[in-house]
Amino acid sequence: MTRTAVSSNEAKYRIAKRRIESFSKRFGEAHFYLACHAAFPLALTPDLLYRLWANFQQDINSDMLNIPWISVADLLLSNLCNEVGYELYEVDWAIRNELLKELKNNPCFGQQRILELSDFLLAYMQEQLNSSNTDTRDFAQAQKWTALAYAQPHEAAREIASNLASLNIEDGSEWIRLTSLVQTLAEPLVGYEPLLVYVSGMKSFARGNVTEAKNLLSQVMDSKDEIKVAGVKLLIPDQFKAKLIPKVSFKTKRHRWLIGVSLAVAVVGTGIFIWQKLNPTEFQQISSSFFNQQQKITKENIVLWIQGIILKGHSDRVNSAVFSPDGKTLASASDDKTIKLWDVATGKEITS
Repeated sequence: MTRTAVSSNEAKYRIAKRRIESFSKRFGEAHFYLACHAAFPLALTPDLLYRLWANFQQDINSDMLNIPWISVADLLLSNLCNEVGYELYEVDWAIRNELLKELKNNPCFGQQRILELSDFLLAYMQEQLNSSNTDTRDFAQAQKWTALAYAQPHEAAREIASNLASLNIEDGSEWIRLTSLVQTLAEPLVGYEPLLVYVSGMKSFARGNVTEAKNLLSQVMDSKDEIKVAGVKLLIPDQFKAKLIPKVSFKTKRHRWLIGVSLAVAVVGTGIFIWQKLNPTEFQQISSSFFNQQQKITKENIVLWIQGIILKGHSDRVNSAVFSPDGKTLASASDDKTIKLWDVATGKEITS
């Protein structure tokens, strides 16, 4: 995170604390307790907030909180909440985090109350998860992930990863919606850093910032160019995967070499056959000359062998050798990718 982003977050948290203090001074402790509970869901409706008020009138020690019913309206109309749709409200993320921190640190509530809120929210949203309305179903899913993130982070990470893995890589608007949602759960999912980095990268990708996306995803990709979260393999755009050159076995190389040699022989043979048919006299003369020269080469080879001359100079296997027409010079080609000329009489390399 950049220094500018850190400074911006610090400023938002300072503003959030001031708003919470102002709310508490104006309405009192009971209203503040309701606000802490209302911060748990990702979004609020009047009905959901009323049910929170009705179900959490006591702390974990069964002591009454004495929260008045008017606190539901007071909270929704305060500067802690923003109206984002018809009868739909959100608590700013910085305010939300501060209120939840207060709830967890208060010995009258603590982690036990977080788990109770999680169970309550999961039960409340269950019917809406099966709704035929897409928006209602998406809203319920977001609330479910929120409940799981605080109570069962591994299960939340697994469900989120499975949902992301089923998306169409080209559906930019849906990627932005879901990655933005996951980013709001950064605090309870802090133990799943690869998932948080991944959603940041894919959000950048959906917005067209390919360079930033590649830098982020490369931080969490393994040696196989994969990203796994809670056992789920996540989607990665093809252009971010390394282009691996497949290894070719010796058997495959040998097979390819034999095919190449066979094709070369076939081409040369066909050419000679056609040439023989078109120029029979010329072919006969050249073949006779070649045969005589071959005899001479063979003879010279024998002489060289009898003389015990060893020609040294190549650093790899010699794969071809041929004498000049006068038999005085030998040309050799090697796998070291060089061609050398030799003086047959002396056995020395001709360097110039």
